[in-house]
Amino acid sequence: MTRFAAASAAFLLVALATQALTGEARAQNGVDGMRLLGRNNEEFAHMMDFHVVGDYAYASNGLGAGFQTYDISNPAIPIRVNAKGLSAWRVVVAGDTAFSFTHSRGVEVYDVSSVPPILLDAFDPADASISYEGGARLGDRLYAAAHQIGIEVLDLGTPGDLHPISRITLADNACWNAVESGGYLYVANGRFGLSVVNLAGTPTEIATLALPGLANDIEIAGATLFLSLAADGIASVDVTDPAHPVLLDRVATLGNAFSMGLEGDILAVGSYPYAERFDVSDPAAIERSGWDATLVYAMGADVGVLSNGDTVVVVADWRGMAVYAPADDPVGDIDVYPHHIDFGRVDAAPRDTTVVVRNNGSAVLNVSLILPPSDTSVSSSSLVLGPGESEEITVTVAGTNGVRAPIHYFSDDPEEGDVLQMIYKNNAATFPQVGSEAPDFTLLGTDGQPHTLSDYRGRVIYLEFGAAW
Repeated sequence: MTRFAAASAAFLLVALATQALTGEARAQNGVDGMRLLGRNNEEFAHMMDFHVVGDYAYASNGLGAGFQTYDISNPAIPIRVNAKGLSAWRVVVAGDTAFSFTHSRGVEVYDVSSVPPILLDAFDPADASISYEGGARLGDRLYAAAHQIGIEVLDLGTPGDLHPISRITLADNACWNAVESGGYLYVANGRFGLSVVNLAGTPTEIATLALPGLANDIEIAGATLFLSLAADGIASVDVTDPAHPVLLDRVATLGNAFSMGLEGDILAVGSYPYAERFDVSDPAAIERSGWDATLVYAMGADVGVLSNGDTVVVVADWRGMAVYAPADDPVGDIDVYPHHIDFGRVDAAPRDTTVVVRNNGSAVLNVSLILPPSDTSVSSSSLVLGPGESEEITVTVAGTNGVRAPIHYFSDDPEEGDVLQMIYKNNAATFPQVGSEAPDFTLLGTDGQPHTLSDYRGRVIYLEFGAAW
C-alpha cells in the first residue's frame, strides 16, 4: 500500500464528485418557505459564519479580512460597513463583545458597541498547529474550543492582556464549538459527538454522547441542545440532567450541515448548496420548514430579530451573504437539480439522464425557454409549474465532441431569470467519469520519492486528502 502526499490527489476530487440527485432532495416538493430579501456579494470567498445582533450581522471570513460587519437594517440592501482582522472560522457575540476565532492564529476580541467595531485584544498562540474553532464566554473567562487540545481557558479580566490560564482536556479532543448554561459547558466535539463539562471547582468532563457524523456547531435553548453533524444532518439532545444527555431527534439536511443559528422556534442551518430552516418548537420532532438553493456553498446561517421586529435569516455563502425572511416566496422560484452533469465518455450511442425542475415559490413559474448547448437535447423546451410543483425532463447527449457548456433555463423568476446547469462530456483528462480508469500521473510521495500511478496497477492505493488553510 502506498500513500501519496495529500495535495497530490486533490484533482481526483472531480472524479469522486457525483451529480446524482439524492432521494431527500428529489422528494423536497412544496413551497420552500424562504423568501430572499437581498444579497451582498462583495465578499466572494469563504464566508463561514454569522451572528446577528439587532440590525447588524457579524461575519467570519476564511480568506482575507476575517471579521466583517453588515448593516441589515434594510435587508433588501445589506451593506458591508467594516472588514478587518485575521481570517476567521467563526464569530461569537456576547453583549457588546465579539470573539473572532481565527483557526491557527488564536482569538481576536472586538468591541461592537459602536460601528465600526474596535479591536480590543488578541491572543496569538505560539503553536500554530492548534485550531481555535469557536467558544463560549462566562464572566471574565473565554472557553475556546481549541480543536486538538480540548478547551483553552482565556482570561478576559485585564483589557489588553488576553492570555490562557488553564486547559480542559477531554477524554477525546476534536472540539469545534461550545456553549455554556447553568455552570456547564457543552462541547460539539467533532467525531466524538457531545461532551459535557462541569465548570464548578476544577472543570471536569462528566458525560459524553456519541453522535453520527461530525459535531461541528452547537446551540442551546433551555435544557435542549441542537448540534449540526455535517453529512449526518442535525440533532437535538435533552440535557435536563447534564450528566446523562439523551438524544431526542436527528433529521437529515439537504447538504452538509455546518454553522447554525437559533432564535425562538427557528433553527437556521447552512448546509452547503442550501440554506435551511427548521421548526424546533418540539425538539423531539424537528421539522424542516424552509430551504433555498444558494449561489455557491452556504457554510453558515443565523437567525435574528431586527429593530423593527422582523425576523430574518442571514446566510454565509461563499459567493457573499444573503438575507431571507422565513416566509413563502410570493413569486415563482426556480430550482434545477442536479446543478451540473458529467456524462463522462460518450461513444456512438447517446446517453441521457433525468433532471428535476422545481418551483419552490407560491406563484406560477413560467420557464419560457430551456436552451441546451451543442450535442445536447432536452425533452421539453418550456414548462409551466404551479406553486410547489416539479417536473422531470430528460437531457440527452450524443457525439464524440467534448462539451463544457451550460443549459440555460430562462424563466420569470425575478431573482434567477437565467439559471445555468453545466454539462460535461468527453472531457476525460480533466473530468474523469466516476468509475472510470484514473488518468496516469507521477507525484512525490510522503517518502520523498516519485511514484507513478500505473506502476501500482492491481494494488490498493491509499489517497490522503488534506488542505492547509
